[in-house]
Amino acid sequence: MNHPTGKRLISVVLCGSLFLGTTFQSLGLAAMAQTAANANDQALDKLMGPIALYPDPLLAQVLACTTSPQQVTEVSTWLKQQDKELQGSALQEAASAKGFDASFTAIVLFPEVLETMAKNMPWTTEVGKAFLSDQQSVLDSVQRLRKQAQMMGNLKKTPQQEVKTDSQNGQQVIVIQPANPQVVYVPVYNTQVVYTTPPPPPEKNNDAAAAAVVGFMVGIAIGAAMSDPYPYGWSAWGVGWHSHSVVVVGGAWRVPLEPATLIRDPCPMALTGRPPTSMRRRIT
Repeated sequence: MNHPTGKRLISVVLCGSLFLGTTFQSLGLAAMAQTAANANDQALDKLMGPIALYPDPLLAQVLACTTSPQQVTEVSTWLKQQDKELQGSALQEAASAKGFDASFTAIVLFPEVLETMAKNMPWTTEVGKAFLSDQQSVLDSVQRLRKQAQMMGNLKKTPQQEVKTDSQNGQQVIVIQPANPQVVYVPVYNTQVVYTTPPPPPEKNNDAAAAAVVGFMVGIAIGAAMSDPYPYGWSAWGVGWHSHSVVVVGGAWRVPLEPATLIRDPCPMALTGRPPTSMRRRIT
């Protein structure tokens, strides 16, 4: 004898089991996706750690340079061969005459930074790939790291740098600029410490410089290079934090679509709305 009530009960139980199974499966997939996203963020933070606390214009130059690893080696080698007396605008003009990419013409003022990139080519290449692939995620990583360093008390205003918080459309970002626009100090720090460990209490060490987690290289005098013709001047470079892009003279640096070329557009980006041809490149 059939029992309709029993059949309905079995159907309800089966449907409920399927619904719960699907729900838990969805939750499981969501949890896995979140775990993967967190893992990706951690990997990206580890990659960006060495440069996240650089002043914004220098950070922009470094990111642009990492997209052309071959030129990192070429320009670093060339720079070592130059007369030590060749500095500032004269050095940039010499680099420009060699036909180097605009980002390298700008960064030759920081030989230690360029040499570090050349000595760590696997890292340089990975940063370039990450930046070309997803500029927003790279810049978001920089902001995460800056916030961590700031929370630890390791990122703050000093005689060498200005640290400010900028807010736009409810989004807050940390901006780092030289305290004196004419002199740029490159920060030096241990990535394993600066983002996770507060500085030692002042009372334990009378030397504030020794107690600091973040140190600085010798200041680089920018001088006339501050306003060198586009796109070589220090003031030409920056980061559009709210637009998630590297900015060159008010325009967004574009993700390269073709290999590097030494041909330069005759018109400035202010007129064409795009960067010079020499800035369009890709990593193969």
